[in-house]
Amino acid sequence: MGVVSQSFIVFEITALVIVLWSHPSSAQTPDLPCFMVTASGEVISLNHVCGASTTPVVQPGHSSNLTSIHTQIRQSLNNRDFESAIDGYTQLLRQQPDSPRAYLTRGLIYWNLDNRQNATTDLQQAARLFQEQGDQTYFLATQELIRQIQSEE
Repeated sequence: MGVVSQSFIVFEITALVIVLWSHPSSAQTPDLPCFMVTASGEVISLNHVCGASTTPVVQPGHSSNLTSIHTQIRQSLNNRDFESAIDGYTQLLRQQPDSPRAYLTRGLIYWNLDNRQNATTDLQQAARLFQEQGDQTYFLATQELIRQIQSEE
């Protein structure tokens, strides 16, 4: 994937998060509640960012109610209460520590709050997990986000 394609994906992820915080329904359709379109035209579901998932993945042995955590995160983002959303993602990551998308989203929230150190830490963890899980598209986009944050320092 070229630098232009990577930058485009990063731009779309960053723009989507900003749009969602400003206008929660802007990136939604009846068929796909939350999505982004890559440079190649691929539609990627971003329900994890919007909090639109109605069926969170529950791993065996988890007693916590992940649905309530997802609901709390969604409400926090809709209310622009980013500190509470961070708390929600922290709770979620205690239950699902191998969720790169949770680290990605929490990192983007930290970045939005100008907490570059925590943003970089979360995005590095997200990139590592995306790479381990074979998601090259998100791995490269997350790497580009990290470079952007580091260039701001």
